[in-house]
Amino acid sequence: TELAHKDGIQTYLEPYGSGPFNELDVAKKADLPMGEFWLDTNNFRISASASAANLYNKPLVSAEAFTQFPKNNWLFNPALGKVDSDKSWALGVNQHVFHRFAHQANTHVMPGMTMNQWGAHFDRTQPWWHGAGKAWFEYITRGQHLLREGHAVADILWYLGDATPTICPEKDPLSSVIPVSINYDCLNTEMLHKLEVQNRMLTLPHGAQYKVLVLNNHKTLNFDSVEKIYQLAKQGVVIIGAPIEQLAGRFNTPPQQQQFEDMVAYIWSQPSTYNMPFNPKTTQGHVGIIPNHRVAEHTLVDWNKIYAEQNFVKDLSIKNVKHFYFTHRKSATHDIYFLFNESDQPRLIDGKFNIVGKIPELWDPKTGNTVKLGAFEVDATHTRVAFKLAPKQAMFVVFTQSSDGINAVSPDVIINQDVQVLLNEPTAKNPKSDKQLSLITQQGIREVNLNQYQPLITLPALPEPQNLDGAWQVKFSKHYGLDQSVTFNQLLDWREHSDTRIQDYSGTAIYRKNFKLAEQYLKPQIKLTLDLGQVNIAATVTINGKLVATAWGPVLNAIGLRC
Repeated sequence: TELAHKDGIQTYLEPYGSGPFNELDVAKKADLPMGEFWLDTNNFRISASASAANLYNKPLVSAEAFTQFPKNNWLFNPALGKVDSDKSWALGVNQHVFHRFAHQANTHVMPGMTMNQWGAHFDRTQPWWHGAGKAWFEYITRGQHLLREGHAVADILWYLGDATPTICPEKDPLSSVIPVSINYDCLNTEMLHKLEVQNRMLTLPHGAQYKVLVLNNHKTLNFDSVEKIYQLAKQGVVIIGAPIEQLAGRFNTPPQQQQFEDMVAYIWSQPSTYNMPFNPKTTQGHVGIIPNHRVAEHTLVDWNKIYAEQNFVKDLSIKNVKHFYFTHRKSATHDIYFLFNESDQPRLIDGKFNIVGKIPELWDPKTGNTVKLGAFEVDATHTRVAFKLAPKQAMFVVFTQSSDGINAVSPDVIINQDVQVLLNEPTAKNPKSDKQLSLITQQGIREVNLNQYQPLITLPALPEPQNLDGAWQVKFSKHYGLDQSVTFNQLLDWREHSDTRIQDYSGTAIYRKNFKLAEQYLKPQIKLTLDLGQVNIAATVTINGKLVATAWGPVLNAIGLRC
């Protein structure tokens, strides 16, 4: 890195691999610490790079993204990679380095150059590139911009000890000790000595704070490290782990040994210290096989009990959801949470965020739309928010604007009724409209109960859905080997078509249909949704020659329209 800087060059580094070194001590040397994740294998190697970036206040956490074996080389598409991409963001990544992108020098050859068997084939020669590519890149751009704001927030520091080598464990293997819903950073000895304590919170030089110090690989420690942990215990820091057993070194004096024993006795006599021995198997690296990372059903530590005894609150808790991943970024003006639904089913998020006094907003990285929620509750430590995520959907929950003077309704309105309650945006005619609520309902919802003190609100009836029945004209592409326009009397999977040329076709096609939308659907208070049914890979939709939206993702069935 020092030599590179002399020539104005920055360095990337993947600081792991089960080698004879301390991962964080290596990661800190890089300008851009970098991890990796493999497509469709739950193989994430992120923790060392993310922890080093958070400890040393480096703004970017890169990842070699979507690495793959031959089974998914040419099958790769944005929908296939979305859930792994979202999880990498929740684990701390904010820069994808695509694995792989090959230079396609010959514009007349398809599918073109590869990197042999390795990597997801991320090329302009892929059929999805010109359709879903731009929309997917916008999704990544929006998300990674937000994930570079401020610094990461986590509750726990996982101390790696003084010995060499040390390995920063990944979140799933460590879930037998720390549930995946509690975020942590690994801690090396250098940064242990730079910690300060502010109101019992472990504080890094750049201001990031943590609630708990967990000791690992610490049976033998240097005198200076023991003394630092002793000073932290004197200031009320919560410490978890078995007692330190011995001092490192061959020439410790009897007074040093006695002082060591006295410090250990003091540390483990404090009500903020928990004597909990554990030795989870968390190591992994380039060992020739893909590690089998599974989330533990139960943890060895009762975190609810510790949080209650120490008057701590979790950064985020979600009712009736045991395992979930999220990340939290904090800047001078914004608190930004990112979470995603990895399920194939819709999920209700009834969450308590460790934020008070601010309006919750939903920022959708897929569409770029933002809304202020009008259904939330605030107490001394949390803001309770309820909203729904579609299958495989991701969302940013952002807190920035004061909630003073806002008469929000209970999140139970969202939970018990199929409605969405939003705060209006202020306008020139009505600058105070941001104190007013709007209701968004689905087909068939006519009455809404906002609270026990108001009568039911009766909403106007919505028109019945208009079905786009009948035949579709489907134009296949000469570029992909089938210069043919075919009438589909019903929509079906190409592999189920009677024409073997269509069964074998791989490429893009244009579906066309003429329809007339009745005037009853064109009222300003009605938001239209086009239900596409089940779409594979991606669909770019135009109406009357104007681009409406590009649908992509694991579940593609509906897009919003503005008429």
